[in-house]
Amino acid sequence: MKKTVFAAILFTLTVIILFSCKPEKKWDCFKGTGKSAIKEVYLTSYDSLYIDGQMTVNLIQDTTDYVVFSGGENLLAKIDATIEDHSMTLKDNNHCRWVRSYKKAKITADVHFSRLLKVIFYKGADLFSPDTLYLDTLIISIWSKIGTVDLLIDAQYTAIKLNAATGDYFLRGKSDFNYMYSVGNGNIYTDELQSKNGDIYCNSTGKTTFWISEKVKLKILNSGNVYYRLPKPTIELVKRDCATGEIFPLSD
Repeated sequence: MKKTVFAAILFTLTVIILFSCKPEKKWDCFKGTGKSAIKEVYLTSYDSLYIDGQMTVNLIQDTTDYVVFSGGENLLAKIDATIEDHSMTLKDNNHCRWVRSYKKAKITADVHFSRLLKVIFYKGADLFSPDTLYLDTLIISIWSKIGTVDLLIDAQYTAIKLNAATGDYFLRGKSDFNYMYSVGNGNIYTDELQSKNGDIYCNSTGKTTFWISEKVKLKILNSGNVYYRLPKPTIELVKRDCATGEIFPLSD
């Protein structure tokens, strides 16, 4: 009886996998991740990074531009890094991730760059910096549903934009100007990013924090609360009548 039930379950899963994938890709679901491997891709210079795949991306400031991928060799065979119009795209062309364990399906990309202005997420990737990034401008735009960002930066201008995103996003270090735009349920934490001035648009149910010493323009349009690090700066507050979000000092 148990064998019959197991066989029925296995048959059902096989049918689901075969019919949920495109014909030319359905057999990918039955491939293992393969042995641990490394793949290096050397690139021409670029200033924008597009992330189109579920992976962990480490930003490493360097004098040359290249990417070191690590993961299962079968998965790396379908990972691309391409340049077009001064933009670099990291794309994961693997399918059926849901049939593999998270650890085995994990892909890491160590992105070495000489110049960077923008990072745009199209999939729920994780973005980190092992060391401080010294930049004039850094703009991060999140179009994926779930993501994680934790960067240490020293910049003149930083901007993070959550476009209906969820997840936790941390910016630390220093930036003369801090711009935040939040729509959705994501949490933005910049209370460890020391800034002089800022502009915050909060149409979110998530939490937003900041450390701005002089002046900040703040719009609260939803239920998400905003927290500032003391001492309190000059705050120009605009609040929608139906918004329930409030502004509070951060507690120790």
